[in-house]
This record gives sequence, structure tokens and C-alpha cells, in this order.
Amino acid sequence: MAKLSLIFSDIELGKKDVCDDFVEEALLAKVILNNLVEAKDHKVDFIFNGDIFDFLKVSYKKNFPMNITEEISVHKLNKIAKAHSLFFKTLKRVLSKPNTRIIFITGNHDFDIAFPKVQSRIKELIDKTKSKRILFPGFDFQDNLLYVEHGCQLDPLFNLNPKTLIKGNRLALPFGSKVVLDYLIEFKLALPLLEKLHPKKLTLSFLPKPYRRQFVIDGFLYLMKSFFYLQWFDEDYNISTRNFLGYIRSLIFQRYDLIIYKAAKKKLKRSKFKVMSVGHSHNAEIYSIGHKILINTGAWRDDYEFSNKYLAYYPTNKSYGHVLHTKRRILAAKLVEVSSRRPPMNMKRVVSFMARRTKDLAKVFS
Repeated sequence: MAKLSLIFSDIELGKKDVCDDFVEEALLAKVILNNLVEAKDHKVDFIFNGDIFDFLKVSYKKNFPMNITEEISVHKLNKIAKAHSLFFKTLKRVLSKPNTRIIFITGNHDFDIAFPKVQSRIKELIDKTKSKRILFPGFDFQDNLLYVEHGCQLDPLFNLNPKTLIKGNRLALPFGSKVVLDYLIEFKLALPLLEKLHPKKLTLSFLPKPYRRQFVIDGFLYLMKSFFYLQWFDEDYNISTRNFLGYIRSLIFQRYDLIIYKAAKKKLKRSKFKVMSVGHSHNAEIYSIGHKILINTGAWRDDYEFSNKYLAYYPTNKSYGHVLHTKRRILAAKLVEVSSRRPPMNMKRVVSFMARRTKDLAKVFS
């Protein structure tokens, strides 16, 4: 019997506050349940390929601590579950079909699922019997000719040694996660729209000039502090000179998008696998690499792309990977797009919002 692997990434379930970037829960539930009919003819794996839970941007007692223990992670998970109960109810229905499995791969927003108590709680939220058909394989998942990983291990900002992710009773977070918690989260709270609107260079141009300049200057100073000071006192801040110069270039030229395509392509070409699926960069694409296929499954978070024609930001389509395969053959591999139901945002609304939030930005820069 052929197996169908359905691959979703970058859903980023939060706790329904300004940091929660997942809003189309009903749409995702509908897509998942519509695919359940496939379980009549195939074994079906629902693979959730990292950044499913946005532990990184869920606060704990109104703070964003860097020393994250198992208890803190479970607390955050319970907040997520309360905010997005439909997601867990939908996965419970998935398990009602005997030919199904649910697989959670670790991403940079949900390193927390490495904790045993977090895994146990996720299982309990989906199925009180804690079904053995809910799997946590770690940073990647292999199924004969199919290879799936989130992509953060291909990104120097978030790359780490999985064996040392948990040190003592806490997560040993990589540099990128530290930057979010120590620096970027303040901008998220002050300007929650900023992360959602693309391209970033255009969106930042709507800020008053002093704030645009300060955004770049503060980013530069933070990187300098991290490179020349913090990394000597915290091994998680370790940054290579090459990566440091790359971050500086990104700030100067205002290139903020993550690019992992080259690293994924190289890894696929050297491997035995015929299909590789990644997420992380939020760019939904499918590539032919010789006789192999690379699928970037995009994101389910609330993102928008600017249209010059209509002078408005339009919601990006949602997407997921669809791979039908046997042990020895890939029968089909495609990227399925789903139209977002969110309304567009016109430029006047965005400019007005940015102007209203400059007081909050002033507090960040003070």
C-alpha cells in the first residue's frame, strides 16, 4: 500500500495576543479534515514540520525568560492549547482513522518539544490514551525516499547540536533565539504588524525617518555587543566572524528574509533521498534538483505581500506538501496552495497604524 505524507510547517500557534501570528485556525482544520478521506486508500502521515507551536513568542508571567525550563514550557503549552483548542480537536479526529499518524518535528520556535513532559502533554491534549501514533522524531524525519526537516539546522542563526539542546534543566538556545527574546520581541510588542508585512524594506519606510535610522543603528549596536561582549560570558551567543559580517550586511542593505535554499539543495543532492521537504523561510516553492524534488512548504502564519498594482498588502496563500510514495518509488510530490480568507490591508491603514505606534517604539529606543 502506498503512503501519503502531508507536510505542514510554520503554523506558529500562540496564545491569541499581539505576538500570536496564527489566525486561520478554521481554514487549517478544514484542510486537515478534507485530507482524512485519503485514509480509506492509503496510510496517511500528517507531518508537522517545525514551528508548529510558537513557544518562543509566548510570554511566561508577562516576561520572556531566556532560561527556559520544562515547567515553563508546559505552562506555555497550556496557554497555546487554551487559545487554539480547535487545532487539537482536529488532530484527535485524525487519530480516529486507524491508518493515520501524527509526527511533530522540532523547529526553532518550538525547541521546547524536546522536553519529555511537553511531549506527554501534547499527546494528552490530542488523545487521552497518549497514542503511540503521535511521534516526536527530533530535528528530522526519514521515510524511505522522503526526508523532512524544518530547516533551522541549515540556518547559522539557529543551528545547534541536538544532543546538547537540553543542559541540566533548561534549553540551551542558539544565538537566533537569544536575539528574539533579548531584543526583537520588544519590536514585536511595539509594532506587531511589522513581522507580517513584506517586503520589510518597504514596510520600514512607512516609519518616521528617525525611527527607521534608529532601527538600523540599534540592530548594529546589538550585534556589536553580542560579538564583542556577550559571547564571552554566554556560550549560546557564540557567533563566527563570517556570520557576524553576514548579519551586518543584512542590516545595511535591509535584507531580512531567511534564505536556506542553497544549503537544502546541497544536502539533497548528496543524500539518498528523492524528495526533501523544509520550511523555516516561509517561502512556498517547489524545485527540481536533477531527478530529485525539494519542497518548501511555506507558512500558515498571518503574512502579507505588497501589491504595487493595488497599493495594498494581500494575504499570502497557505500551503502544504503532498507526497505519495512507496518504499522504492515517489508516485507524486507537489505543493498544494490554499487561498487565505483574510482581507487585504490598504497602504493608508498600514501607514496610519505605524504612525500610531511610534510612542511604543520610542519606549523601545529609550
